[in-house]
Amino acid sequence: MKIFIFIILFLLLHLFSFSQEDSSQQIIRIKTPEKKIFTRKSPEMTLKNDVYNFGEISYESDGKCEFVFKNTGKEPLIINRIKTSCGCTTSFWDKKPILKRKKGHIKILYDTKRIGKFRKTIKVFSNAKNSPVELIISGNVKKNKKN
Repeated sequence: MKIFIFIILFLLLHLFSFSQEDSSQQIIRIKTPEKKIFTRKSPEMTLKNDVYNFGEISYESDGKCEFVFKNTGKEPLIINRIKTSCGCTTSFWDKKPILKRKKGHIKILYDTKRIGKFRKTIKVFSNAKNSPVELIISGNVKKNKKN
């Protein structure tokens, strides 16, 4: 009887020892970005101009410009966010969805308290199949002449 119990304990011990994972093998999970799936109906942002040149602009003057776009897709276009290349550029946009064949506006404000040439990039992130769209503003801020 003692031998029988010993054999059963021996078998159970081996059963549990073989069922453990090998700690030298690690599972590596790589997170990949989700791919967006677009269809013919997906919204598309179409701009007449994606570059705005202020030319020569006076110090502390109005550094406003506007980009007009059209949703040429068949679904509503929603701008999620706009990223500017620096803090001297601020953006304002339509928060509501832009319906198909309708126009939307993106307003850019450049801080003209910096003298010299500038070129700034603005990235527009949306649900459009051509997202992100890149806009560029440039110009040359001149110091005011005192009379």
